[in-house]
Amino acid sequence: MRNFTRKTDRGKTPADIIWRAVRRVKNDGQSIRSVASEFNVNNRTLTRYCQKVSIQELTGSSVPSFPVGYQRNRQVFTDQQEQLLVEYLVKASDVYFGLSPKAARRLAYDYASKLQRSMPA
Repeated sequence: MRNFTRKTDRGKTPADIIWRAVRRVKNDGQSIRSVASEFNVNNRTLTRYCQKVSIQELTGSSVPSFPVGYQRNRQVFTDQQEQLLVEYLVKASDVYFGLSPKAARRLAYDYASKLQRSMPA
């Protein structure tokens, strides 16, 4: 499946909506189900985020320390680093110096080791 098209909007709830819902549950003492229906969020999802947040995070005006939504599996590069690698590979293929898939993987490994990124075995 080369070009995946997403069929649902599951896991796409913005972090600020989750954060406001968690504050409403923790600070105002409202029930999780009522807040979940008000913010149009699954109640189990809201329960999970309510358990993750600490009291210190609620009192401060900072953004939550936990990520919201789906996380990529074993992501090595940041989005910016990955985009730079993609641009290099596209530019190399445009000047007739395309790399084989194995050579592209080797280049990505060398790039990650040069940046001292943690990689899976």
